[in-house]
Amino acid sequence: MASDYCYGIEMKRAMERHEREETIVIPVILRPVYWQGTPFGKLQALPTDGKPLKSTAWQYPDEAFLDIAEGIRRAVEVMRTRASVEFSSTQAEPVTVRGKGEDIKGGKKSSTTHQDTQIVNFPHTLAMRTKSPLSQVSVLRLNHRWSMLVIFFCFLLVLGGFGGGTWLSIERQHQLVMATAAARVDAKATVSTYATAAASTYATATDKGVQFGFDEAHTHWNRYERVINTANVPHLTKMWSYLTVGGIGSSPAVANGMVYIGSNDHRLYAFDATCRSACTPLWSYLTAGSILSSPAVANGMVYIGSRDHRLYVFDATCRSACTPLWSYLTVGGIGSSPAVANGMVYVGSDDHRLYAFDATCRSACTPLWSYLTVGGIFSSPAVANGMVYVGSEDGRFYAFNAACRSACLPLWSYPTAGPILSSPAVANGMVYVGSNDSRFYAFDATCRSACTPLWSYLTAGYISSSPAVANGMVYVGSFDYAFYAFDATCRSVCKPLWFYPTATYFRSSPTVANNVVYIGSDDHRLYAFDATCRSACTPLWSYFTDGYVESEPAVANGIVYVGSDGGSLYAFGLPS
Repeated sequence: MASDYCYGIEMKRAMERHEREETIVIPVILRPVYWQGTPFGKLQALPTDGKPLKSTAWQYPDEAFLDIAEGIRRAVEVMRTRASVEFSSTQAEPVTVRGKGEDIKGGKKSSTTHQDTQIVNFPHTLAMRTKSPLSQVSVLRLNHRWSMLVIFFCFLLVLGGFGGGTWLSIERQHQLVMATAAARVDAKATVSTYATAAASTYATATDKGVQFGFDEAHTHWNRYERVINTANVPHLTKMWSYLTVGGIGSSPAVANGMVYIGSNDHRLYAFDATCRSACTPLWSYLTAGSILSSPAVANGMVYIGSRDHRLYVFDATCRSACTPLWSYLTVGGIGSSPAVANGMVYVGSDDHRLYAFDATCRSACTPLWSYLTVGGIFSSPAVANGMVYVGSEDGRFYAFNAACRSACLPLWSYPTAGPILSSPAVANGMVYVGSNDSRFYAFDATCRSACTPLWSYLTAGYISSSPAVANGMVYVGSFDYAFYAFDATCRSVCKPLWFYPTATYFRSSPTVANNVVYIGSDDHRLYAFDATCRSACTPLWSYFTDGYVESEPAVANGIVYVGSDGGSLYAFGLPS
């Protein structure tokens, strides 16, 4: 930046080629300097989030160099595998909402009143466009006629010389290597101690069960994580991954020393949660349809739905060649995730019904009751304060008495202007849910009849993400490419305290553990944010997966699990 030639000529030339998609320009930030207002300020910089290499963000320079190298590798992988390709349906494809028949979530069909509206992907913006051709919204189109070139600009605020080009002396490098080795020994012992204690705490705390949203109220808040925190989350690394034959939209459940997750290859998988490398399933079960439903583990049982129209129930103590204890056939596919609470199991179906089963049943089980709505139910029910809440693709948000055991009817329902795929969260006397009318709604949880929202907030895209509530904050993603954070104490005219824009949709649901908020995005990344942040928040860490991330992350005993549409289940942990 201090060079008129580099900044005025070379940089300008590089940016022109970047705009023509002949190259990828990656700014590398060496020292603290205001670069965001420059022509390259809109680009994704390295190290991660533009944290200067020479700053307190990095304990050792080698950590920053490793982050830069990984960023370069990811860019090269993108160029190699996605040359001459526009955003496809697996990565930020514009979604046109056209009424019945539009595939909007993992093969689900819905209806809406918003006709011919496209959500168009412009990186780092929130934009809506009507009837825009896909050819106008290309995000990455690399031409094979040009050599694929990565150009790096290292922008420097001159605070001193580099000592004739040698930044660190050999002696200093040796000191850093020795200090790093000693720190790793201490860190390994500390992480091991915390992980052992955390495993015991987690097992005791989750004895009642784990399900989508972590608990029956769907707060998406794991209060028992003690290993990963805001200080060490930037050091998360991939411990292992397992590739299934189909994309993974299901969210993992960790309970009883096991990790359960479904896949679009029609299988439910079960892994040993103590495994730390090269992990393979202890068992899997093949259903007759894709599995978008997320498993619930409670009362010694594993519950999960399949698009083959069945709710399946397995013995949670089984460790090999496991088959269902029972299954129940509905008239439609089950993408809804079961909720288990107060001796009951609730689940929705594409046949428009909410079903309620006796959780103590062990064979040939049938519903105690079901309720017919006017649309399919993908939303997962939330149970809290004697109430059962669920959304429907008929656009209504329903509330039932949880004590009811037969012929149950809603105590109240509220009509939104679009299908509800989002699952509600209940906390602090409030019920939160998103809708495909692009609004985020908040209701009084004490209301029992003719209930209306205390407030709602209009985003620029529909909301299928399910909210998380923790530490006085409410988090939710939107198809307008933004991740939002609201003050949970707000009761009227509420607006986000902050939002973070990416290049594409958020259909994943956030999860909170030990002051860290995790969420996946259709940009293929899993993100981690500081949950104590209240303004202008940016990720502490992110990881590029093999497909868009619809799966909600699960955090347990120092491990972060998440699935991707590329078909992989990932496990991240702190390096030993």
